[in-house]
Amino acid sequence: MPIQTVKNAEPKLAAFTNEKLYQRVLNSLSHEIYVFDAETFHFVNVNKAARRNLDYSMTELRGLTPWDLKPDIQKSAFRKMIAPLLHKETEALNFETAHKRNDGSLYPVQVHLQLFGNEGSPVFVANILDTSEKRKNQEEQRKLALVAEKASNAVAIADAEGRVEWVNEAYVQLTGYTLEEIRGKTPGSFLHGPDTDRALVARVKEKLMAGEGVHAELLNYHKSGRKYWAELRIQPVCRPNGTIEKYVAIHSDVTARKHADE
Repeated sequence: MPIQTVKNAEPKLAAFTNEKLYQRVLNSLSHEIYVFDAETFHFVNVNKAARRNLDYSMTELRGLTPWDLKPDIQKSAFRKMIAPLLHKETEALNFETAHKRNDGSLYPVQVHLQLFGNEGSPVFVANILDTSEKRKNQEEQRKLALVAEKASNAVAIADAEGRVEWVNEAYVQLTGYTLEEIRGKTPGSFLHGPDTDRALVARVKEKLMAGEGVHAELLNYHKSGRKYWAELRIQPVCRPNGTIEKYVAIHSDVTARKHADE
């Protein structure tokens, strides 16, 4: 092959190589990525994660626009929304909406939208997160809180570090502490005292950190300083990947029984 022909082919080969790398990176991302033309608004590239969730082929998507996937945002509203990007008044837009799949079903999404020059042919790039699981977890927590609020036993919810996020009214009555006083603190920092079994506390912590549920009886201290025996049932709440997200603890006052057994 003549040298000149080889040289002429080099830019095309480089462009081909870069395009293949670009597609590999794009399709390796777990977030949904949408690239659409800034003038026609038709999709020019949509990664595998998005195509799988939507159940559309790339051929089908090339004939669609963002408002075809967002039933709650009309064409005129979408154009008005992106005006700050076109006028360079902002670098990115963040908003929440819903996407419509090929079968008509909807799923909630968080959108991060930017405009790029793309060598004279500007394109919008949307980085989109399907928040279905997040919404589901929030609803489950809301229901849990509603049930716990009405429970006669004291209930506390803590984060993965064991810091209090929420307690019900029964917990306030049992311990003497309001949520405002203890939010962000670990229960041991305000419930334990000189006669609390530290060895038992250590065993409880060890089991919880291992993701195991715990059932124990522990001597606690009321806000007033009064001692009381608490039966504890603590259960870790894990994410789909197995990591601990929260702890739910149920406390019962068993002081009378403990004294009767002595």
